[in-house]
Amino acid sequence: MADVSIRKGDRLPQLDRQFTLGGTGVDLDGATVVFNMWNASSGTQVITNGSCTIVDAADGDVRYIWTSTDATLDAGSYLASFTATYGDGRKLTAPNNGMITVEIYGTTEANWSYTGNPSARPLDAVRFLSGDTDTNNQQIMDDEIAFLLAEVNSDTYLAAASACEAMASKVSAKADYSRSVGDLSLSTQYGTQSTTLLKRAERLRNQASRRFPPSVNFYQDDNNNVFGPMQFSVGIDDNNGSTTAGTSAGALD
Repeated sequence: MADVSIRKGDRLPQLDRQFTLGGTGVDLDGATVVFNMWNASSGTQVITNGSCTIVDAADGDVRYIWTSTDATLDAGSYLASFTATYGDGRKLTAPNNGMITVEIYGTTEANWSYTGNPSARPLDAVRFLSGDTDTNNQQIMDDEIAFLLAEVNSDTYLAAASACEAMASKVSAKADYSRSVGDLSLSTQYGTQSTTLLKRAERLRNQASRRFPPSVNFYQDDNNNVFGPMQFSVGIDDNNGSTTAGTSAGALD
C-alpha cells in the first residue's frame, strides 16, 4: 500500500517526514530542504524543489504543504523524496534507500484508475491480473481493490482472484441475450463470461499458493520444550490410558 494517500483536489493531510540514519534523527541545523515528486508510470517530474518547513532541526523533522497546483495532479501513483542541502553544499536525501509512495485518488468515491505500472503500483497489479484494465469497461473501483488488498495482507494475486469472483458475481446476475436484424446479429453470453472469470480466479489462487508455499513451523512452550512436526504411529488414537503413542494397555509382547 502507498505511504501517503490523498484525494485529488485536497491539500490535506500535509506531508510530515523525518530524516534518519540508523534509526536516529539527523540534525538539519543550517540546511534547507526541498520536496520532489515523479509520476511513477511515466517518470515525469511533477513537483520540483517544493519549499519545505523544518519543524525540528535537531530531530530532522520536516513538512511539505501541498500547493494549489499540486491539488490539480491526476489520480495515480507517484514517487517522492526530500533533499536537505547544507551550507557547504553537502546533500542528504530522505529516504536514502528507496522512495516515498504517494497515491492520489479520484475526486469521486467511485473512482477507477489504471496507469499500466503493475510492478510499482499494487492497484495496477490487481487490475492487470484480473483483466480489469479497459477504461471503457470499468468493473472494480479503486476503493474496492484497496479493500480487497487489505483483506489478504496486500497479496496482489489473492486480491485479483477475489476481484474476478466479484466480477463473475455481477455478470452471472445478467441474462444471456441474442438479437438479430436482417443479416446483423448480436449476442452476449454472460454465463460464459462468469465461468471464465471463476476459472481465472482459481488459477490466480493456485499461483498465489505456489509463490508462498506452506512450511512446517516449530514452536516453543513455556517450559522451553521445542515441538516440531506431529509424529504419527499405529494406535496413536487408542484411548487406553497410555501416554505413549502406538502402545496399548495389556498389549502382547
